Amino acid sequence: MEGNKDERKSDFMVEQAVTPLMEEICDGMPGGFFIYKASGNEDLLYVNEAMLRIFGCETEAEFREYTHNSFKGIVHPDDYERVTESILQQIAENPYKLDYVEYRIIRKDGCVRYVEDYGRHLTTANYGEVFYVFIEDATERLRDRMEELEKINTELAEVEAREQQYQTAILHNAATFFEVNLSKNELISAVQDREGIFDSTGFSEDSKFTDLVDCIAERIDKKMVDEFRLFFDHKRLMLCLEENLPEQIFETTVTDIQGKTRIVQFVFLLGRKINSGDIIALFMIKDITEINEKQRLFQSALSEANAENVAKLTFLLNISKDIRAPINNLRCYTELISNNSSDTDILKYCVEKIRSASKELLDTVNKALKIIDREAGVSSRGKSECDLADLLRDVKQRIIPDAYAKQIHFKLENSIKHCDVYTDTVRLEEILWQLLDNAVKFTDNGGDVTLKAYELEGAPEGSGKYCFEVIDNGAGISEECIGTIFEPMQRGTAAELMQGSGMGLAVVKTFVNMMKGTVEVESAPYKGSKFTVTVTLPMAVSIDDL
Repeated sequence: MEGNKDERKSDFMVEQAVTPLMEEICDGMPGGFFIYKASGNEDLLYVNEAMLRIFGCETEAEFREYTHNSFKGIVHPDDYERVTESILQQIAENPYKLDYVEYRIIRKDGCVRYVEDYGRHLTTANYGEVFYVFIEDATERLRDRMEELEKINTELAEVEAREQQYQTAILHNAATFFEVNLSKNELISAVQDREGIFDSTGFSEDSKFTDLVDCIAERIDKKMVDEFRLFFDHKRLMLCLEENLPEQIFETTVTDIQGKTRIVQFVFLLGRKINSGDIIALFMIKDITEINEKQRLFQSALSEANAENVAKLTFLLNISKDIRAPINNLRCYTELISNNSSDTDILKYCVEKIRSASKELLDTVNKALKIIDREAGVSSRGKSECDLADLLRDVKQRIIPDAYAKQIHFKLENSIKHCDVYTDTVRLEEILWQLLDNAVKFTDNGGDVTLKAYELEGAPEGSGKYCFEVIDNGAGISEECIGTIFEPMQRGTAAELMQGSGMGLAVVKTFVNMMKGTVEVESAPYKGSKFTVTVTLPMAVSIDDL
């Protein structure tokens, strides 16, 4: 491979008057060394013997022919553009004109290898600008490094997936959650039960998942135990992931450690550990008793709203009949008097009939007024002490998951100073929730929804006048629909394409009326909406007020 050194000595080496010692040093280097022109075709001016070994060539002539006697011929074609750009950038920024690059080469036998390239840009008298370069075959080292980086990337991906699961658990407002290795039937980690649904203190890392299932099953509704165990079978859960069903949900009633009956939701978020292939799950337990109660209340409110509208319609139909008859009598007898003004008997008869019809009409109106007074006096649910700041935070927690899912920016602005009041907490929260739910539902992804809460002046002594505004930049409501928007099954023009029952605002109106408040709306199609609820609430007396 060495050949005749006199034959290998290039014109460059002669013209640069390199001493035999320097030539011997270059050829004896364990790594590759070459010099090439920095311009034109990047012709090679000198290569040492190690370059021949790296490329699997027998002679320098063979090497020069294989690489087309150029730096471009040394670098893998797919790497050349990236490498040259990096070199030029580095020498422009480095005061010593040094550069370092990594790239692939293709040996003459077709094998692809990785090399490290250390170069320097130099200006010579005879050859102008040149690069002299040291390269080393670093295939094994770079492969080890890439494998290590791949391993790190895999671990980062698993950490990111786990963080997303924990974020989901937080958004689900889970009372308890466990991380489970279903493949090994083991708990990886556990967050202890914060709401006392069942005693989880005996479970920690390395506890058996099946033991946890047995513990929970003891408090499950007896009618649901078999279905519960089937759902929690870890082999079934593992199969769900194989069938691309990564989220599994089961709801049932349980008896908590205080003996109270609760409605509980169990959620599994399934994933796979990349390195080991084990199936991992985030297992969450959420108390949804209050949510179900509010859903029941919502359904009840819908029934109330529908019943109220049916009653109003029936009332209007009946009263129209009761009013029509005496009015017709009044018209007829008035006309008869006009045509027979000189007939005393007819006048007396008509006057008596007019008096009778007037009394009938007055009785009908009085009955109607009594019905209206009775309806206006409908009392709300029992009032209780409420901290409006806590209520607003609860409403925010309820709406955040839906807003997060649509990347909607939600903001709560609370400037209320007197937060302790007496009110129907459930209905007030439901009013705000329904308005926020509509705002999120009818606002495009990435939009804005704001809940403002503040006090107004002019409230009676011992009470506060509170104003709540729900503002969005969503679909909006047409002008012709605003007048009927609070009636069941009504939607605004811009929102008609959106999903929804059209009953939420009817519930809002019903509840606001029961609380003797007002609700107003300002909106325009595609320019968003602002709903304003105003209620007067008695203030709770604090120790500081006594």
